[in-house]
Order: sequence, then C-alpha cells, then structure tokens
Amino acid sequence: MTLIATYTITSSDSKPAAFILPNLLSDCPYPLCMNTHSHDVSHTSEEWLFTEAHIAEPEIAKFRAICIVYLDDCDIDDVKGIHECCISASCNPINFQTENPAGKICKLIFSHFTETASLGCTKQAIHALDLYFITVAKEGHWVHNSQIDLPDEVVSHPVIMAMEDTVTDYAAWCNDIFSYNKEQLCNDAYSNVIAVLMHKKGLDLRGTVDYSGQLCKSAIQRFEDNCATLPLQVAIYIQGLQDLVIGMLHWSFDSPCYFRKDAGQTVR
Repeated sequence: MTLIATYTITSSDSKPAAFILPNLLSDCPYPLCMNTHSHDVSHTSEEWLFTEAHIAEPEIAKFRAICIVYLDDCDIDDVKGIHECCISASCNPINFQTENPAGKICKLIFSHFTETASLGCTKQAIHALDLYFITVAKEGHWVHNSQIDLPDEVVSHPVIMAMEDTVTDYAAWCNDIFSYNKEQLCNDAYSNVIAVLMHKKGLDLRGTVDYSGQLCKSAIQRFEDNCATLPLQVAIYIQGLQDLVIGMLHWSFDSPCYFRKDAGQTVR
C-alpha cells in the first residue's frame, strides 16, 4: 500500500500551484507494527488529558503532536521553562510537583517507565529528552522501553550512534518535507530542509522535493548497511528504531498536523 499526496501552495506566481510529495513509504521496507493495546492506551491517555492535565477537547489533537505543535507555539523563555519542568519531572516523577501539562505528562510517563526500565536505560532516556529540548531552543522555535538495557559502551558504539543519527536525520527530513507547505504559508520555512536546499543547491521546488526524497532514501540505506554489521544481541533495539521510522511515516499521513484540508488528496 502506497501513499501519495499533493500539496497546494499559494505563496507566489513564480512557484507551481502544487507539488507531489516523494513516495517515502515505498522506500521504507519496515512493516507497520500496531501494539494490541494501542486503542485502550489511547483512550486512557485522552481521559488523562481531560481529567489530570485539564486539556479541552479541541486541544487533544494538538497534544497528540505535542513535540511538534505545542512547543512551536512557545517562545524561547517558555521552552526553557518547559525544558526545566520536564527534566525535573522525569528525574523525580514521584515527588516533583507541577501544574504544567507537559511536566505532568513527563511525570506520568516516567513514573511508569521506571517501573521496568533499568537505571541506565532511564538515564539514557532522560538524556535524550534533554538533548531534544536543547536542540529546540537552539533553533529559536521551538523511549520506548522493551526491557532493553543497553550498557554505556553499546550506546556509545560508533555504529549504534551512526544508526541513531541516521534515524534522527530521516525523521527531521521527513518532517520538513511534510511541514513545508504549512511553514511557507506562515513565512516560517527558513530552517526547513526544502528552503535550505533551494537556496544552497539552486533547485526549483520540484527538484528540491525530489532531492529531499533521495536524502531520505539514502538514509534508509545507510541504516541498513550499519544494521548488517551488528550482532543479534541488539536486534530488539534495532527493531525499535525501525518501528519508530515506519510509525512516524504513517502518523504523518494520519495526523491532522500536516494534512488538514489536504488529507482528502492523499491517495492510498
């Protein structure tokens, strides 16, 4: 099953009226895995947002995309405050008290996470969260636990780090491709990979979108090349990264974050 979508843009007469997104799913060989508890957990999560975080019904869609939408609406000082709150909540989910919705979400996540995760796994998850907030702050805008306990020497292994960097690149490039239409309409696409490549490579929009799609395709190949060199002992962790990649793609098409009015133009 493939997904092909078109975007209609309205910025200037010098740009095409629409462009076709690269068929990223056809280049992603990983099966989509659905957790059998997904529906129940989603329902429980939404109920928690209503009763504990006091998020109203119209805001639920925004909080489903909290890392993309919620933080995008914050200025630098707000991001720093949320950063400090979330890290404190993650480090001490039982005793840290906050009324910040993002902090309360982190409290809930890490209170359950630490029930089964090792100290090393918890430390690595909090470190990853910390790096995420630092990255968002620097831009000027604003883990899944499968009983995995990777030793520090494995986490810092060059091949593992290369694979994680590749997944990060892939996710960022896909996000930029999907969000370009929204960002350029808001005059907020200056750091988007498509805008950057159009400037650096001198390509038109169609050529840049195709080039960006090739970047994503090459990232999958790099991931696979590195994967082939690793032992079976890290197979579950590798599968987790693969699930993240394919899940992110499907979420991007299913979520109203990118395909609001254009969702009907998606061909399956």
